[in-house]
Amino acid sequence: MSSVETKIYLNSHAKKEYVFKVILKIIGTEFIQFGGNYIDKNKPSSKDNKWEIKFIENRNNKIQKNDEISALTKSTAYNIYFENCIRETYSCMYYSKCNDDNYCAFDNARLLCASSVALWGVIGKRLVDFFGGKVFFCHPYDRYIYVCNNPKYPPKTEKESDYDQWFRFQNTLFNEPTIKAQELKDMKNETKYWHAEDFVAYLEKYEAALELANYLSTKNKTMNKKIKI
Repeated sequence: MSSVETKIYLNSHAKKEYVFKVILKIIGTEFIQFGGNYIDKNKPSSKDNKWEIKFIENRNNKIQKNDEISALTKSTAYNIYFENCIRETYSCMYYSKCNDDNYCAFDNARLLCASSVALWGVIGKRLVDFFGGKVFFCHPYDRYIYVCNNPKYPPKTEKESDYDQWFRFQNTLFNEPTIKAQELKDMKNETKYWHAEDFVAYLEKYEAALELANYLSTKNKTMNKKIKI
C-alpha cells in the first residue's frame, strides 16, 4: 500500500459486517430482499414485514481476519476485499478501534485504511454520511477532509430495541444509492491517485442506458393514455 492513504474514521456502531454491506451496496453489487414468500418488498422492513438485504455470492467479496496486523496494533484487524461491476478488485484494512491515533477525535472509532484512489474517496465519503465520522481523502495531507455529524444511520437510542435498529439498518441500506460517474469525477482532485477511467466509462454508459429506458417508458405511457382517450 502507498504511504498516501484514504483514512476513514467511523462511529463505533459501524460494525465490520455492516460496513462491508454498505460498500457492496454503493458499488452496485446485486442483491435480493430476503424474507420468505409473504413479505411485501415495496414496504419497509419491520416486525410485521421481516426482510433483509442479501448480496449475491462472489468469492472475491469477503472479510478476513488479519492475525499478524492484529498482534502488532493491539486492535482486531480485518482485510476487506471486493470486486466492482467491471471486475476490478479493491481492498482495505478495517480496525475495530484506533490506537494512538492523533487524527481520531472521538471515542471507540472504527478505522478503515485504503489506497488514496478516487473510488475509495467516494466510498469513504459515503460511509461517513451513512455512519457518521470523518474521512481524510489524501492522508497525511490534512487539507482534504470531509466530516459528517448527522448520519443517515445514527447509533441506537436508549428507547430503541436491537430489533428496531436491525430493521432500520435494512431500510437505510436499501435506500443507499449506487455510485455515480460524477461522484468519481468529483473526487479526482481530492485523492492522490485517479485510477478510475474504465469504471467511469462503464458507469456513464450504464447511466445513459437507464436514462433512455426511463424516457422510452414515459413516452410509451403517454402514448397509451392518448390512445385510450
